[in-house]
Amino acid sequence: MTTEETRAVLERHLKAWRAGDVDGVMADWAEDGVLINGAGVFVGKDAIRGFYPAVFEQYYPADVRASVDLSNVKVEGDVAFCEWSGGISKYAADTIVVRDGKKVVHSFAATYDSA
Repeated sequence: MTTEETRAVLERHLKAWRAGDVDGVMADWAEDGVLINGAGVFVGKDAIRGFYPAVFEQYYPADVRASVDLSNVKVEGDVAFCEWSGGISKYAADTIVVRDGKKVVHSFAATYDSA
């Protein structure tokens, strides 16, 4: 993957995430992709798809997604990294690995407001 191709996958992911579009978020996932975060390890598109509705409804509703501040985005080859804050997240970071135009690994970590 070129840096530009990986950046395009990241940008599509961010656009779909901000819109709360589960189908859009899933469009760039590989069938055997892996999502790793504090909630667990989700392997395969079906498991990953099941993660997003609760995230959109409970933790990052539309107004929060719209206000997320991306403070640092780095892309090199098949790896993308972004730091951000917004909503319940005081600080968050995502790392995405893209192969053959699809996300194969996505890790996410955050610190949360305690209120």
